[in-house]
Amino acid sequence: MTRQKGTLVLSALLVVVSSAAGGMAGTPPGTPESWSTPLVISAADFRTNGVNRELFYFSSNGYVTGEGTTVVMIAPVYLPTGSAVRALQAHVYDNSISCAYPEVTVWLNRVGANTGTGNQTLASVSSSGAQSFMQSLTSTSISYEVVDTFRYTYYAVVMLCSASHELHSVAVFYEE
Repeated sequence: MTRQKGTLVLSALLVVVSSAAGGMAGTPPGTPESWSTPLVISAADFRTNGVNRELFYFSSNGYVTGEGTTVVMIAPVYLPTGSAVRALQAHVYDNSISCAYPEVTVWLNRVGANTGTGNQTLASVSSSGAQSFMQSLTSTSISYEVVDTFRYTYYAVVMLCSASHELHSVAVFYEE
């Protein structure tokens, strides 16, 4: 097998950088190497569900935040058919306990592709509230883990209610 010098140097550099950083940043503890790179859903991919449309905004710093009233936002999740969902992770900031619903909560759901009914939750994570630092919330408790895009569509849901609630990104770890 022939290799180009640049490829070998790049591979060695990636190993050194990965080792120095302790592995992939944001990877759930104990993540098997067989899991693919996560599907990362940016805050910019989320849109309102139509209720309280004016009570959130996107920051130029790459996150979405609420304005004081509960806002529910959704984003499509495109996973390969036959893959197995292994973890849901959300990167959030939550420094509020003043809302009626004080936690930032993220769900990974699916719904019947042909019927639009039968909503099912695969996983969810919630912040602990009133923390002055970024939280990486992870769940490896997954229901309906095998992806079936012939029968279901998949989407993420986030609930925010405060200017002190921020969603930065959601990651779905899966294995092909």
